[in-house]
Amino acid sequence: FVNPLWVSDATWRGMSELHESPASVACERSHWGLFDREVKTVRTVDDQAVAYRSLSYHCAGKRVEFYQPLEGAGTRLMHGGFGRKISPSEEALAKYILKRPRLFHQRRVLVVGAGLGLAGLVCGSCTKAQEVLLTDGDPEVVKLLEKSLQLNRGNDTRNVHVQQLLWDRTEHWPDRASFDVLLGADVVYLEDLHLPLLDMMARVLAPGGHAMIFASRRNSSLEHFVASSKSVFGAVEVSMDYDAEVEKAIGRASKCFPVFVKISIPSQVEESAAVQQLCQRFAELREQQQQEASQAKHRQQRLQLRRRARSEELLLRRAQRLARDTV
Repeated sequence: FVNPLWVSDATWRGMSELHESPASVACERSHWGLFDREVKTVRTVDDQAVAYRSLSYHCAGKRVEFYQPLEGAGTRLMHGGFGRKISPSEEALAKYILKRPRLFHQRRVLVVGAGLGLAGLVCGSCTKAQEVLLTDGDPEVVKLLEKSLQLNRGNDTRNVHVQQLLWDRTEHWPDRASFDVLLGADVVYLEDLHLPLLDMMARVLAPGGHAMIFASRRNSSLEHFVASSKSVFGAVEVSMDYDAEVEKAIGRASKCFPVFVKISIPSQVEESAAVQQLCQRFAELREQQQQEASQAKHRQQRLQLRRRARSEELLLRRAQRLARDTV
């Protein structure tokens, strides 16, 4: 089986074949019980053979397909294995999108920490969003998202794009007020990244925009994120009663049950004092990090110079000894 759209894309120019076995296709309920899906194993044949798990989710009459790497670079990620797994929060977010397509009608949608891309691809395939941008900080995840996007060309995903986005690198950020909705699933488990995420959110979301975060309670990180969000934006809603189907499938008592956090950006254009303070704090943090990085670099350079001088001194002494012995 060869997908001509997939092979003809510039990203795949080096690929010659795609092998898959029809007998290996399995129909099953998704791991978290919210979707029917088809699963098969495919192997690309190019400079380096790589095996993937192809997951095709049934979504409102359409099929949203994406790859999960079984081997190769895509299995070694920046933050462990989170970027190559389907979490309950990811499925809950995808289900939320499917049941409320009007929320995204003609909206510009930014997906952060997209991972395998289920929720973002559902938004791009099953709603009439004006634009959907799938982002992740890990370059290997971004490469995989680009491959998965090609698999969904039949869903008219011309308005869906993929980009690397590091929250603590302001040069990566989209333009100010360039999105109406921000989506994320299990993206707040690292507390060190709460401040950069909130700062970026304050910049890229347009007045009246919303951030919709689904996350499991994990070592109090979610509670800390909610507290920080309230100190900045004020209008923060936290709910576990957003979908009876999710509650039945996963169980509210489960530690991994997804909590829904909705952050609303004020309609006025002027930044609040809290947002300005956040921006100032983040700027100071960035300056401190840059200074520490510069100091560490200088220490490393001085250490290398001392080692080089020591090596040259030892070589000189050896040469002098050899000269004396020869005499």
